[in-house]
Amino acid sequence: MDVEGRLRTSGEFDAVMREGRRVGGRLVVAHVRMADPSSPPRVGYALTRRFGKAVDRNRAKRRARAAWRAVAPWVVGGAEVVLSPRRGVLEAPFAEVCEDLWSVMSRGGVVQDGGAPRKDKARWGAKSLS
Repeated sequence: MDVEGRLRTSGEFDAVMREGRRVGGRLVVAHVRMADPSSPPRVGYALTRRFGKAVDRNRAKRRARAAWRAVAPWVVGGAEVVLSPRRGVLEAPFAEVCEDLWSVMSRGGVVQDGGAPRKDKARWGAKSLS
C-alpha cells in the first residue's frame, strides 16, 4: 500500500474516530469519514494491547490489510477509514473476513454501486493468511 493510501498521523486517526461514523461487523469495526472526493481512499489500523500479545495484534493487522486490498478497488475516493479488527479475525477463514469487511464498508456508505462479487469465494481467495 502506498503512502497516499494510509492514515499516518495521530491527528488523522483522531479526526476519523471523532467525526466519522462507526460501523461494526462480526469481525471488523470501522470508523468511516468522507473527505475530499478527488483523493484516493485512505485507511489506518487501530489495535490496542488489550487485543492480545504482539503476535496476535500483528496477525490481525496483516489479515485486515489483506482484506482491505481485496475490497479497496470498490471503495469510493475520499473515504477515510480506521479499521479495528476483532479477535474473531484470527480464526475466521479469509473469505469471511473479506465478506465482513465488505458488509461494513457497504453499510458505511463508501462502496461504489455495482459492487464486488460478495458471495464469490474465489473472488476473496481461499488463502488463510496466518
